[in-house]
Amino acid sequence: MIKKIYKKYEIIFNVVLFSIFPIAAFYLMEFYEHNPFEEVRFMAGFFNIILFELIAWILYSVTGRAKWALRAVFIVAMVFGLINHYVMLFRSTPFVPWDIFSIGTATSVASNYDFAPTAGVVVVSVIFIALIMLMHFVDFRIKWKFRFRLIPTVLGILALCLFVNALQDEDFQTDNYLYPFLFTPAYMTKVNGMAVTFAMDLKFVAVDKPDGYSRQKAKELLDSYAGTDDNSDAANNTAITDKSDYPNIIVVMAVVVALDSFQCIPFAYLRYKKRPIKFAAIKLLSIIGGIGLNLFFLLVCPWLNVHCPATISWFYDPDYLVGYIFISNLIISVVQMFFFIPELTGFAYKLDRVLLKRMVVYSFPVLILGLVGILNQTVDKMIYPFLFEDRQEGLVQLGIYAATSKIAMVMAMFTQAFRYAYEPFVFGKDREGDNRKMYAAAMKYFLIFSLLAFLAVMFYLDLLRYLVAKGYWEGLGVVAIVMLAEICKGIYFNLSFWYKLTDKTYWGAYFSVIGCVIIVVLNILFVPVYGYLASAWASVAGYAVILLLSYWIGQKEYPIRYDLKSLRLYVLLAAVLYVIGEQVPIPNLVLRLAFRTVLLLLFIAYIIKKDLPLSQIPVINRIIKKK
Repeated sequence: MIKKIYKKYEIIFNVVLFSIFPIAAFYLMEFYEHNPFEEVRFMAGFFNIILFELIAWILYSVTGRAKWALRAVFIVAMVFGLINHYVMLFRSTPFVPWDIFSIGTATSVASNYDFAPTAGVVVVSVIFIALIMLMHFVDFRIKWKFRFRLIPTVLGILALCLFVNALQDEDFQTDNYLYPFLFTPAYMTKVNGMAVTFAMDLKFVAVDKPDGYSRQKAKELLDSYAGTDDNSDAANNTAITDKSDYPNIIVVMAVVVALDSFQCIPFAYLRYKKRPIKFAAIKLLSIIGGIGLNLFFLLVCPWLNVHCPATISWFYDPDYLVGYIFISNLIISVVQMFFFIPELTGFAYKLDRVLLKRMVVYSFPVLILGLVGILNQTVDKMIYPFLFEDRQEGLVQLGIYAATSKIAMVMAMFTQAFRYAYEPFVFGKDREGDNRKMYAAAMKYFLIFSLLAFLAVMFYLDLLRYLVAKGYWEGLGVVAIVMLAEICKGIYFNLSFWYKLTDKTYWGAYFSVIGCVIIVVLNILFVPVYGYLASAWASVAGYAVILLLSYWIGQKEYPIRYDLKSLRLYVLLAAVLYVIGEQVPIPNLVLRLAFRTVLLLLFIAYIIKKDLPLSQIPVINRIIKKK
């Protein structure tokens, strides 16, 4: 019945559905700075919606696809809202059209400001990203060829221009209660909305030049005042000039990120060709080399600058300080490129457009997945201080949470190592046929060794706690929760291969966005009451939900028969041993560690008995055969 009604009125439904999203984009953009439902005037809000609708329908006419038009609207609204938020934060006035001509100045001073997002900014951004991903399901199209779509496109642009012109008319502003006074821009933006205010301000971009004005004469006049400052000002100007000669840190990091991103391709090729020694050697070189260069620039060079300055004066400047850390990263990234010469030569470089399109379709959701995945790992720490009335107290608790979480990084390292080895194995085996039994076995062994690592860390926490300062020990109770979150994350990673093998990577993006929303919401609700324990449990909840979603949908799309009974037994055994180890009171440290070691050996014995006989373990099996 519903399908019949939809088919009958399909065009009406699509128009209504499409028209809703630009309205959402407007209100979300305003929420970066204030509550538009309370502060934007009624007619001003209506005019903002008209602007968004016109832009959306123009983009729909150009692209011919609803999802791309709406994604563009959401992306523009998110970027514009973020820019306006930070401009308001730094100078207390909103972003205006003539700021576009000052982009160079803005980038040159950007490093002087703190861009840490507030909880509100993170929440609105996450909603924007979620909506951008959900546009995948809004996929109705215009079937006309582009030359026929030019007519509605031109008409839409004409309507937009006429409407913007009307917004700039003083009588129109007065009749519709728009606030017109440019000298109070913050209030003007608040009551008119960002889009309408921006459109109203466009008429001030072009200013008539006074009679007799000459840019050359103005420049000569300014030059005539050069050198009239006093000595102190000249010294300051010299210092500023000198500092401007330093490599721009943002540019340096952009080059480093670009090189590291490109190097992912040869690194992936090494994994595909099963060359772990070269892969690991280059990775170790980057770590050891990076540490060595940092020690050289931050310790050795300052010492040489005092005792033997002539040896380093040709390249070292003691005032550059932290900039040398970025230079170290750049040097390591460049050096790494030389090791990939064999992988990057010996063939012709040519653009395969068909393959490129397939790669973009496959990898774009993976890109979103990766970005949101990183956000999942860091968002709790980003918003944590802003969830307390006393931000200083929030920073103190964040320090404790971050320090004690480092102990749980053992699990994160294990997951990453497993990922490096397992990904090329899975994609390689997929070409050989159906290997679902092997994937189920890999999940089983991953969980087994994850639980083993969990028990090892928790049973020897009395020793591992010395990795952090004593002042942070009060937060050690969070280690078990953080490790549990990492286990859930690792299981989710194992489950995620179904959408990669079936080329349905958009599911990964959806899962990541859902997990991120859960983590952010739970942090906002419970961190002010329960502190960092709530933040850790929020991560567990976020990863557990997407783990279950991935399993449920994956069993429909790419069924794999996991040994759930065996997995439940291992989880139950690990939980029982953990509770026994934690709850049995043994005051003596040595006896307590000995008791927990026995419990750990019991878990290992169960593994050997059930799933990993000694005769199957490399090296050990040779010893058994000799006997």
